[in-house]
Amino acid sequence: MAAGMSEWEEHRKRARQVEAEVDAKLIAFNRLSVSQNGESVSTSLSSELEGLLMQLSETNEQMGKCVHGLGGGEAARLSHLLQRHRELLHEYEKEFRKIKSNIKEQREREDLLHSVRQDIGEYKSAASAR
Repeated sequence: MAAGMSEWEEHRKRARQVEAEVDAKLIAFNRLSVSQNGESVSTSLSSELEGLLMQLSETNEQMGKCVHGLGGGEAARLSHLLQRHRELLHEYEKEFRKIKSNIKEQREREDLLHSVRQDIGEYKSAASAR
């Protein structure tokens, strides 16, 4: 049982580290979506976040295996903690999808605006050439 608890603590420590990293990167990703910075930075940060969310999911799975191996009241207590980590993962994934969608919509708006401006410029050039 002591081995199961130490393994749990290792996984939980790792989960908290990854959660903190995801939280910081989500804040940066959100700022990036507002500031309209370069696409390469956005793509890089998006990839990093996807990797971190996957790590967090795997860590949660490992924690679940540890809880499953325990019995009694300790398992119930750890199940509650594990549920909270799963809820955090779900919230992070939801926020990530929302920010990613906002960035995509912003790019589409910018592309459309650029296209309209280009069409107006072409129309003016054609009208002045007459």
